Amino acid sequence: MNKSRKKTAVLFAYIFVILGIWMMLSVHCQAAETNNDEKQPQTIRVGSFEDTFNYVDKNGVRRGYGYELMQALSGYTGWKFEYVKCDWSNCFDKLENGEIDIMGDISYTDERAQKMLFSDEPMSEEKYILYADLSHTDIGTSDFKAMDGKRVGVLMGTEPEIMLTEWEKKNGIHTKHVNVNNDDDVEKKLANHEIDCFVSLEESIWSEQGISSVTTIGKSGIYFAINKERSDIKTKMDYAMRQLEQDSPFFKSDLYKKYFTLDYKQSLTGKEKSWVEEHGGIKIGFLNNDQAIFSMDQETGKLTGMLAEYISYAKDCLGNQTLEFNIRGYDDYNEMLQALQDHEIDMIFYAGRNPDLAEKKAIHLLTQLGPTV
Repeated sequence: MNKSRKKTAVLFAYIFVILGIWMMLSVHCQAAETNNDEKQPQTIRVGSFEDTFNYVDKNGVRRGYGYELMQALSGYTGWKFEYVKCDWSNCFDKLENGEIDIMGDISYTDERAQKMLFSDEPMSEEKYILYADLSHTDIGTSDFKAMDGKRVGVLMGTEPEIMLTEWEKKNGIHTKHVNVNNDDDVEKKLANHEIDCFVSLEESIWSEQGISSVTTIGKSGIYFAINKERSDIKTKMDYAMRQLEQDSPFFKSDLYKKYFTLDYKQSLTGKEKSWVEEHGGIKIGFLNNDQAIFSMDQETGKLTGMLAEYISYAKDCLGNQTLEFNIRGYDDYNEMLQALQDHEIDMIFYAGRNPDLAEKKAIHLLTQLGPTV
């Protein structure tokens, strides 16, 4: 009997040991699976407008201000991104119904804040520019009255249109607003003469097409907008943006310069172009006895000096006109000044920067081209 009980006790002990080992292994495996899941990067669905903030270039490489900023922030959040193409007609619906988790380049409004979350810090500041092809219109950069009655392309019902309306009121101008959805739509409507000018972000892509900046009509902060139910994303986003600012204070400003700094060639307006065509070459006077200003190598015929360098640059400095220059040498400075006053020449190269003399002689001083001694 004692032997039987002893065998039973040993059997139960053996069973308990086996069960204990099995339970410990199960817990360990579950913990390992949990840890593996936690190590997997979280996928965030990003709404992409396929514009300057986030787009794929002709080589299939994704670029843009918002794209590079989010990649930098992912170093703090551990996120990976899935890009969902959208436009202004459906982006907010997709954000609200959960098809996308986050999108950038969104202006804050109280109405929008009822339907979505916003990052604490702005991702950037947008400047909105009025653009036009100055060579084919009477629009100018100084007198905005010529804007009266013009057709202005703008994304209607958005912050840029509000800014445009306020700018028009400030300048006493009345225009017709024409809706444009994106850059392609702008190009199409310009080509079809459906608009005379348009409002867009500060960016240099338009200079390649001979489009000039007329004026800045306004600016505003832009934010990341986040699905209302994803406060976890907002928390991580705010943390990452604070850390990036602390670690790299100039990251966003350098990124802004990369994508948005204007780099325009100035263009002549229609009136200026007509004047140049009627007037002919621009006549420049200079002093013969100053070789630093202008001289010619008698053997090679090569022109040297500041005036030669200026003409080489200035003749092609405009986006829509090649300028012609005719130069005239003078032996006496007063003789050259008199020729300028008698309209025998259009400008002299160069004059000392003396405002008093300029006023008395009724001449205008332009940009300083070098140091005075």
